[in-house]
Amino acid sequence: HHFYLINQTNLIYSPLKADDPPQLRNSYSVMCHSQGDIIRVGDCVLLRSGPRKNDLHFVAKVCALWEVPETGNFK
Repeated sequence: HHFYLINQTNLIYSPLKADDPPQLRNSYSVMCHSQGDIIRVGDCVLLRSGPRKNDLHFVAKVCALWEVPETGNFK
């Protein structure tokens, strides 16, 4: 996915999935793509519901960016 996180801000309690209990995670304020795109907390982003052209698009506001310590991925 070629994204990386910068500007660690603090620790937050956040669930990984809707039904999971919240866990303490490192929070970040900025996510950067290797090609130059920058996404900050508070930005609005366009999401696709699937890989096909006809799949619906959704607008979402970024509320938090955090690292999943077990995998090294981020959400």
